[in-house]
Amino acid sequence: MSDVVLEAHNIVKTYGSSRHPQVVLHGVDLTVHEGECVAVVGASGSGKTTLTRILFGLDAPDSHVDGLDVRYEGRSLMGDHAHEAHDLLRMQSGIVYQNPFESLDPRWPAGRSVAEPLQLRRIAQRHHHAHQEPMLDDAAIAQAVADALETVALDPQEFMWRYPVDMSGGQAQRVAIARAIIKQPHVLLADEPMSAIDVAARIQIIDAFESARKRNPNMAIVMVSHDLGVVQQLADHIVVMLDGRIVEQGPTEELLHNPQHDYTRELIAAATM
Repeated sequence: MSDVVLEAHNIVKTYGSSRHPQVVLHGVDLTVHEGECVAVVGASGSGKTTLTRILFGLDAPDSHVDGLDVRYEGRSLMGDHAHEAHDLLRMQSGIVYQNPFESLDPRWPAGRSVAEPLQLRRIAQRHHHAHQEPMLDDAAIAQAVADALETVALDPQEFMWRYPVDMSGGQAQRVAIARAIIKQPHVLLADEPMSAIDVAARIQIIDAFESARKRNPNMAIVMVSHDLGVVQQLADHIVVMLDGRIVEQGPTEELLHNPQHDYTRELIAAATM
């Protein structure tokens, strides 16, 4: 795990006016390595979602901060050539949101939703003839959709034409995971992927993420959660946030068995592990 995929240095984020600023991140540093699953945990309002949105180029940190930088595979998302790094990150990342019924188009069957990232890639290929990847054809996309659905333990024959309204929450979230992994991303953001899922379906979601990692072992995952019981199953490294600061971080087993901060102990005590 020597290759750094994402890194953030001295991230500060302020909302509100200059007269009434609300600082939500206070000089945060974070590093994510290839093949690693990093869980960012903390209560609502701790800054974890804001931090991960900045890491993935979905939000911008405060500028004019000494030592500030956000990098994807060594390329800065800040400064004059940031658009090139943003384009690369967008092409090579996937996102799983909290509520699959909000992230999936209700008018589209699962197969079309899962195929969408590859359809968009094909459109981009047509506009950039010098693209090094081979042009995707319909058969290749259909096979990739079937492979992605099988990876998350959904039968392609059954789910290719099923609409979100005919799915359980757990099934819909697995379709969303299939869509996020179909283009073999280098990095995946999972933003509270269990929060809208009933307890019975959580094991299936955990299994889906584990299968996705086996299929693409170099993929890094950044998972946002408030539930240590969930991240214990998936994360290699845990980052604990409180009031916009990282108060503790370390390898999962070490942090859970020997927490150093009172807040981490509170989270562990509250978790269903």
